[in-house]
Amino acid sequence: MICGELQVRLLGDFEVLADGVPVARWRAGKARNLLQYLITRRDTVVSRDVLSEVLWPGEDKSPGNSSLKVAAHALRKALADGPLTSGVRVEYQDFGYVLRASGIWVDCEAFRGHATRGFTLEQRGDRAAAVREYKAAAALYRGPFLPSEEARWAETERAWHQSTGLKVVQRLAALAIKGGDDFGAIEWCRRASEIDPYNERTYRLMMELHGKRGDLGMALKWYSVCESRLHDELGVPVSGETRSVLSSVMKRCDVAAP
Repeated sequence: MICGELQVRLLGDFEVLADGVPVARWRAGKARNLLQYLITRRDTVVSRDVLSEVLWPGEDKSPGNSSLKVAAHALRKALADGPLTSGVRVEYQDFGYVLRASGIWVDCEAFRGHATRGFTLEQRGDRAAAVREYKAAAALYRGPFLPSEEARWAETERAWHQSTGLKVVQRLAALAIKGGDDFGAIEWCRRASEIDPYNERTYRLMMELHGKRGDLGMALKWYSVCESRLHDELGVPVSGETRSVLSSVMKRCDVAAP
């Protein structure tokens, strides 16, 4: 259960919810961008120069530029006017800004926590507990980190969260296989293909699992999906390793590979 008065969702579409109710004012603008950046670094002072570069890359960062002050003022006003947000404030400190927040829940923080605990528990040999943590992390990964944000810092965060989300569902697939649950593994592979549609490892495992179940049609389907995505969207062919997996699956059924 999510606890706290204010909830911030950065995975998938950006949302701020107060007591479970969406705060509609967070639609666009530098105040929103400032909140998004500071929330990922809360309780840490971020210098004016860094924030100016984040919000206005390549533009004038002279001390006389008041754009950052205006954005900070707008953010403070939005927080002050919002319901149940008295525990969140933006402070000016040491020539920078810091977001102080109590009673706040941020999805990417919870995601990282569950994923990290899952990795640790699996290394310790506690598979059941690891699976619970992995599933909690997978449930929180609603989509890419701030998908509409093109700033460099967001791209870096997006890449890390995608990589971690992919690893989480890959571990769930692997643990499902170890537990004899091939169908469950196939579902986690399908989820992995949504997180990273170009990861050939996912398609190879999907093909092997369907081949093991004797479902040649589905194995061929996923090979075709992999081939189409790589060719049509990236302009590259499938790897020799992926073609080799297809050949192995086809040989089981005594069918020539395409």
